[in-house]
Amino acid sequence: MLCSTHPNEFDVVPCSICLKGICATCAKKLSPPICKKCTEEAILAQNKNTLDVTKPVFLNKPQFRKSTSLNKVNTDYSIMSSNNTSQKRVFLRVFLILFLFSSFLGFFWNSTPDSNEAVLQRVQRLELQDMRQFIVTNAENDNFSKLAVIEGKVLNHSEEARSYIKAQATLADDQGNILAKKTQLIGTKLNFFQLQIFDESEIEEAINNQMDVFENNTNVQPNTSVPFIFVFCNPPENATNYNVRIVDAQLP
Repeated sequence: MLCSTHPNEFDVVPCSICLKGICATCAKKLSPPICKKCTEEAILAQNKNTLDVTKPVFLNKPQFRKSTSLNKVNTDYSIMSSNNTSQKRVFLRVFLILFLFSSFLGFFWNSTPDSNEAVLQRVQRLELQDMRQFIVTNAENDNFSKLAVIEGKVLNHSEEARSYIKAQATLADDQGNILAKKTQLIGTKLNFFQLQIFDESEIEEAINNQMDVFENNTNVQPNTSVPFIFVFCNPPENATNYNVRIVDAQLP
């Protein structure tokens, strides 16, 4: 997707307010990143004492999701919404983030350890599909020079919906000795450009993005799939084999 402000540049992250894609140049101007349109709206609203932009209302850093629009930014503010519209938009976004965040935490707080048999029954009709492994090299990145990436999908073959599907990926040597392991909830993705420019903390934050997990990995209906991606920064040189397995899932 392209930047909503600079149509000749690819988007890197979404605007923290409207979720339209913005490029690296726009993303560096404010933290959390905000597109030109929303920045100007915030300044306009602040001048009318409706919004304090020095106190962000965002609970998390922006989620790395695809832009849903390539439309140019509208810079005509003569007929833009007044104070109430800006306040309603902020309130609705805060309410949605709080709801998703509390639901996500409640799942872990209320969960109890299950027997192996119960876990097996929940995951036995889940199937790994379209898996591939590749290496991303970037000598200019100060945090890593190489990434081992494993991505694919999990297809729900059962007759019931599943939620919070969890998978585990391992890297091993020729003798089968495990050299690195990651276990995580699936449902997030990164594109090749993001893999090249993000540092390790940004990659981990994107992979563990709670809103993407909630959106893609809850109430997964039969015969539908969920994407996954595992990223190992600076993998062991003697890692020659990889494996992915589904380790848990919940009923909605």
